[in-house]
Amino acid sequence: MSPDGIAQVLLICWMAALGLLLVRMLFLGLHRSHLLFAVSCGIDLVFGIAILKIGIASAAAGALGLLGDTMDVFLTPSIAAEFYGPPGTFEGNATRQLTPLIFTLIAGIGIILFLVSGPDRDTFQSASALAFIADTLVTLFVISYVIRRSRQMDSPVDRNSLWLRRLFAVELIAGALRSVIGLFFASPKIGILDILFFAVCLIATFVCMFALRKPVETTTNP
Repeated sequence: MSPDGIAQVLLICWMAALGLLLVRMLFLGLHRSHLLFAVSCGIDLVFGIAILKIGIASAAAGALGLLGDTMDVFLTPSIAAEFYGPPGTFEGNATRQLTPLIFTLIAGIGIILFLVSGPDRDTFQSASALAFIADTLVTLFVISYVIRRSRQMDSPVDRNSLWLRRLFAVELIAGALRSVIGLFFASPKIGILDILFFAVCLIATFVCMFALRKPVETTTNP
């Protein structure tokens, strides 16, 4: 099987695992405390299915890459703040939860309008390069923030939040390595990077899904 074929199979498996994880999060009510991460999983699922339909190496996949990179610039830091920010940063505050989603949606609409306008090849490549650089820089910044906050965290974290944080960190680091290393290799090597990235995300998603448990209800004595 060719590297592209292996990557496609792994992507299918990852999307299945991601769908199951999202269903489990909804079933356990984790979307209430981790709304932005749940939305991110849903977006990844939609993008993954779209890439499977149009082909990983197709020209249309480049447009999805531009759209995804631009939306991640706004969504990724917000998820990091949701997981690692001070207690109560997002939970119970609908305005703070919706604001990052609104900015992400506006960014996505802007890119869609840009693509609909029919940009020439040079303009499209310039926009893709700019979005890729911005997304990579933001990702590296978020990784440094996650590492710093992980070392500073003193308050205990519940089991489900801990496993979701681990999944977020693994996907974040794997995505950054895929982007940075891919700059130095030709297309065949990029296929191998895709295989490694999808495999790591698949394993991490399955492990996280099976690790989630129903939250323990605490009762207080009157």
